[in-house]
Amino acid sequence: TQPPALTVANAGADQTRCGFTSTNLEANTATSGTGRWEIVYQPAGSTPIIDDPSNPTTQFTGTDGKYELTWTISNADGSCYSEDKVVINIIEDCNYLDFDGLDDYIDFGPEAYNFDTGSYSMEAWVKLKSTAGTRTVLSKKDYSSSLGEGYELVITSGGVPTFKIGGVSIFPNSSVPLNTQRWYHIAVTYDGTTAKLFVDGLQVNSLAVPNPKSSTAPFFIGATYDSGSLRFTRTPSHFNGWIEEVRLWNKALTPEQLRFMMNQRLEKGAVGADGASMVKGTELPMEVPGPLSWNDLEGYYQLLALEAADGNGTTIDLSNDPVPGVLKNITTFQENTAPLPYVSKRDGNWRDIDPSSSPWKYARGRWDAPNSLGINQKSIDWNIVRTSHNIISGNKNITVLGLLSEENLAADGSLQSKISVYNPNQAFTEYNGGHSLRVTHYLKLNGAIDLVGESQLLQDEGSILEETSTGYIERDQQGTASSFNYNYWSSPVSPRGSANNADYTIAGVLRDGTDHTNPGPIDFNYQYHYADWGYTGTKRISTYWLYKYTNFKSNTYAEWLHVGQNGTIKAGEGFTMKGTSGSASIQDRQNLTFIGKPNNGTIKHVVNVGNDYLVGNPYPSAIDSHKFISDNIKDAGGNNSQNVFNGTLYFWDHFAGKTHYLQRYIGGYATLNLSGGIEAIANDERINATGDRADASLNPKRYIPVGQAFYVSTQLNGALAGLTTVEGGEIIFKNSQRVFETEHQIDDESIFKSKKEKEEAQKQANEDKRAKIYLRYISPEGFQRQILVTRDSITSTGFDLGYDAPLIENIDEDMYWAIHDVGFVIQAVPDFNTDRELPLIVKVHQEGEFSIKIDKLENIPADLEIHLKDSLSETTYDLRKSDFKTVEPEGSIKGRFSLVFPRPEVEKETAEKGNAESINSYYSSKETKVTVENPFLIPIQSAILYNINGQKLSEYGEVPVQQLYEIPIGERASGVYILKLQMEEESKSVKFVVD
Repeated sequence: TQPPALTVANAGADQTRCGFTSTNLEANTATSGTGRWEIVYQPAGSTPIIDDPSNPTTQFTGTDGKYELTWTISNADGSCYSEDKVVINIIEDCNYLDFDGLDDYIDFGPEAYNFDTGSYSMEAWVKLKSTAGTRTVLSKKDYSSSLGEGYELVITSGGVPTFKIGGVSIFPNSSVPLNTQRWYHIAVTYDGTTAKLFVDGLQVNSLAVPNPKSSTAPFFIGATYDSGSLRFTRTPSHFNGWIEEVRLWNKALTPEQLRFMMNQRLEKGAVGADGASMVKGTELPMEVPGPLSWNDLEGYYQLLALEAADGNGTTIDLSNDPVPGVLKNITTFQENTAPLPYVSKRDGNWRDIDPSSSPWKYARGRWDAPNSLGINQKSIDWNIVRTSHNIISGNKNITVLGLLSEENLAADGSLQSKISVYNPNQAFTEYNGGHSLRVTHYLKLNGAIDLVGESQLLQDEGSILEETSTGYIERDQQGTASSFNYNYWSSPVSPRGSANNADYTIAGVLRDGTDHTNPGPIDFNYQYHYADWGYTGTKRISTYWLYKYTNFKSNTYAEWLHVGQNGTIKAGEGFTMKGTSGSASIQDRQNLTFIGKPNNGTIKHVVNVGNDYLVGNPYPSAIDSHKFISDNIKDAGGNNSQNVFNGTLYFWDHFAGKTHYLQRYIGGYATLNLSGGIEAIANDERINATGDRADASLNPKRYIPVGQAFYVSTQLNGALAGLTTVEGGEIIFKNSQRVFETEHQIDDESIFKSKKEKEEAQKQANEDKRAKIYLRYISPEGFQRQILVTRDSITSTGFDLGYDAPLIENIDEDMYWAIHDVGFVIQAVPDFNTDRELPLIVKVHQEGEFSIKIDKLENIPADLEIHLKDSLSETTYDLRKSDFKTVEPEGSIKGRFSLVFPRPEVEKETAEKGNAESINSYYSSKETKVTVENPFLIPIQSAILYNINGQKLSEYGEVPVQQLYEIPIGERASGVYILKLQMEEESKSVKFVVD
């Protein structure tokens, strides 16, 4: 009689035991006959031991090598027997599992990971040895079944990642497949309705599919179950390569969560509200955003061979409810090379992937450079990188999720871990055009970052700078070299080794950058003329001129506070400083270098009602003035709960003169708000108010450079009290205001003096599409004033804080806009229609001729009439044809002059000839608006938005009669829309697609 059937553990399979020498054997415990273990093959020189050969669950011990063991059960008389074998491969030192593409896989049994009740996600790192045939990564599917059951994540022939759910396949464009040259992170999310496929965190496809029926097939890693082949020899989909970090989730992960976890292993974090630990990465001391609970992690297999060894031939599952998998036939082990995270190994160029010169531990063949392009040619902006060498940035901007710059000291104590950021296609000088280094989530800086030229360091809102960081950045900035002229500065760094955003001293953070590759000390001295005359050697700065103005009464000269080189200044405060060489012209520049811990995160300063504050850009990157203003006001769609200041920024520009006497200074305050900027003019009565102007092309721009200080003020004319209030409060700087915008300068980096390269000038000109009219007034005594009006549809016909800039000077001869009888140098209005009239106030101190002219125009159509109306003579003057000039006696002229936009006579004559066909319209998806071109000024009674089914969505009322008008459509779901323009006797429809 035949003995009972055998149940030798893992019967017929090669079993790998990694990192240890002993393992437990398991076999059938028969009720009849006698069983016995026997070693039938062993490596030469080995001395394996079976503790108890007759015990079916005894222990086996051996050294490196492959062993073949049998378990035999015989009848008592030895007449019949049954035998099975197991092969055990012991490797004492190995790192991760290798799938040979023939018969290797991991079996978790039929009960694991059905995910038949709703949402789930799965992810894994893979590296292919071959792109031939279909290769399974994860599978819960029967290869031989035609039923729409289960799912599998596979790499199909040619290297195309594919998710098969039920009877549906989801895959990216097959023209951009995976290759064998590097590791890829592949993930799938399913929310019960839609499956999305990601490669390296980039979504490459999505499809709405029903959740399939559950499958009775076992869950495999590295193969697909085949019910028609007991030993799986017929299955063509065994994975050929390496697999790591398999994670199975019981929810649909967000792209942000996938990207945050991609380059790091996971561990338990703090305990959450549900009593379970949160998920955090092992590289960044941050929990996964969401948050994400460890209870959401159904299975977590790092697939490291040492862990497999600890599991006695099974995978280790780190989830709360572990389901170990059994290793089948895996006999070879290779070095662990998935980028978890990216690590440097030598000095080099960030973008270099040549194995002989790349700075990365595993270059071509295993890794691309961090922040490379994904398979769909979109940038992978969420890598985690650990550096400890000297690396240059290469020819592109760099964006990473996490950067851990480690200290690496040479024998002489010098730091050997510096990232130098610059544009290699330009001269390596302080005027290099630069690149950006952006860290979206976490920066630990124990090494150094050299921001050459206009290079900048950015951190996103919420991005952390590790408080214990001991490293530093270097950032060059140029100011006037003349020791008679002021710059208004702000430090982008705090002292090295200090707390984040700590107070600083000028001497503590500022260096002489004459040689920008080796910044040196500065010679400070209190003598007011210390830097005025010829000298050689170390650059000099007179501390006599180092002042700050911190929340003091507005426009009070005595409130300036002397700080010298050792006085305390807070991050985000500004200070004044004159140049290093009195012999220099006002155009000559001196390079200075800030060295220290970069400022980051939210920085606040209190400014009280009635006060001014000299603040400044506190970051080693530009900031967006529009975002800064909006974060500090509530009006005009601002983000604050109150109006902290008056919505206008003031920048000192000292543009002429060689003197230390205030009365002889030639300079002024340029003005910037949400409408735009106007130049500085020497109009202040306390200085040499010559009326001179800076270069007309030097209006302050939207983006505030590194190191630039400026005034904010809570001043607001009492006549406006009934319209709004300025309450004071905390002036806020935030990371969300930071932006990489270079100044495109040749010899200067102030907010004014930018000499742009041709293509960059075009970019700058195109960034603001609003129509702008700049007027210039030249008084009888030669004083000048530039004023601006901007067309912005979100503004009103009255006062708009943040868009209308109050006049802050009080001089004898001037011109400004009148809003509620209050003077403004900048204003915004919703349109330049024929009924729009913008009053002006003109001041004359001495009878004589003055002129008003168009200074410059931006985004103004050629046929827009711009006239100066004189209500006294009841005439208008076409300012596009000639300047307006007249002689008036001393006094303030109110209610007489205004800017108007009459309808051209030619259009009056041809308007009757126009019809609906003359109206053109087009949709801008970027700006979510329809632009209506109405050359014959045909009255449009209404504009109505419909969807493709004819349902009315929005009605915009009467469209202003003007040649160009923008109708805001707003954010809409994807689809086809129709905008109907209704005239008196006819209509016209505009069809457009939102995708």
